[in-house]
Amino acid sequence: MVSIEAVRASNARLKNTQPGLVALFVGATSGIGEYTLKQFYRQTASPVVYFVGRNQSAATRILSELEPLNPTGTATFLRADITLLSSVRTLCASLLTRSQTLNLLFLTPGTFSLKAYSPTPESLDRKLAANYYARLYFVRLLLPLLRATAAAGGLARVVSVLAAGREGEMDFADLELRRGFSLGKAMRHAVGMTGFAFEELAGEAENAGVGFVHAFPGWVRTGFARDEGVLVRAAVRVVGAVMAWKFIGADESGERHLWVATSGAFPGRVGGEGEGEGKVGKGEEEVQVARGSDGVVGSGAYLVGEAGQVVGNEKGLKGLRARGAGPKIWTHTLEVFERVERGWETDAKAAEERANATSGLSSS
Repeated sequence: MVSIEAVRASNARLKNTQPGLVALFVGATSGIGEYTLKQFYRQTASPVVYFVGRNQSAATRILSELEPLNPTGTATFLRADITLLSSVRTLCASLLTRSQTLNLLFLTPGTFSLKAYSPTPESLDRKLAANYYARLYFVRLLLPLLRATAAAGGLARVVSVLAAGREGEMDFADLELRRGFSLGKAMRHAVGMTGFAFEELAGEAENAGVGFVHAFPGWVRTGFARDEGVLVRAAVRVVGAVMAWKFIGADESGERHLWVATSGAFPGRVGGEGEGEGKVGKGEEEVQVARGSDGVVGSGAYLVGEAGQVVGNEKGLKGLRARGAGPKIWTHTLEVFERVERGWETDAKAAEERANATSGLSSS
C-alpha cells in the first residue's frame, strides 16, 4: 500500500521534474477520468490536455473549471462516441496531426447497462467495446507517439482503469461473447483481456520504454448509472449509502491515479531492472520499481490496486497463462480490429457505388 502522503509528495514534484506533459484522457467528462484530469492539470507545469467524452455540457463545465487551476495549461475537448472504433480512428488521426508527443494515454470510458448482448453497428457488444476494444484501439493507433516520446527520454504511459486483480475464467472460443453473454462474463473478459494484452504489448521490443498499467480504482462515486431508469438509480443510491465507508473521495481518487500515471514505479520494460528489486530515480525521487503482472520487476505491464499496491488473481492468472492466454487474446484483438476495418472499406465501396449509380441516373 502506498500512503496518500507519499502519493502527494510524488505529485508535488511534477511541476519541477516533468513540465510540458501531453495527455489524452478518454472518458473524462465524469468520474475517475474527470478527477484525474483535474489533478493532472493542477499539479503539472504547462500541461497540454485533450479529453474525450460524449457530453458537451459537462465538457464546457470542466473547461471552465480547469482554467483557474493552471493558467499555463491548455485543454481541448474532443466529442465522440468511442464505442465505435471508427470514432476512435478519427480522433487518433486528429491527435496525430496536433501533437508529436504523447506522455499519457488515460482510459476510463464505460457504459453501464443491465441489458444483454447489445451490438454496435460494428458488431461489437457496447460494453465490451467501451471497456476493452475501443481502449486497445486507442493504444494501437497512438503507440507511434508513445514510442517516440519514450525514445526521446520522456514519460510514456498507458493507464486503463477497470478492475485489475479481478481476473477470472475466460472462454477463448467466444471472447466476444456472441453466444454465451452475461454481465459477469463481459466484465471478466474485459478485465482478463486488458491485463494479457498489456503484457503482450510490453513484451514487444519496439514498445520498450512505454509502461502499461491496468488499475483498479476501488469504490469511487462516478455517476455511472445516471442514464439508467429510476429503479436502477435508486438501487445504486441505496448501495452507495450502505457502503459509504468504503468510498474514496474524488480528490484522493484523482491524486492516486495521477500518481499511477506519473510515478517511476511503473516504467516501460527498458526502464526497470527486469529482475530482482530494481529502483529508479535518486534521492527523494528514488522509487521502488513495481513487480509486473508476469511476476517480473519492471516488466512494463502492471496490475495496480486502489492504494497503489500490486494486485492480481495469481491462481486465475496462472491457469490462464498456462492456456496461452496472452498470445490468444492479442491475436483475437488484432483480428477484431482487422474485421472492423474491412467492414469500413466494404461500406465505403458500397457508398461509392450508390453515389455513382445515382450520378448516372441524374445524367441520363
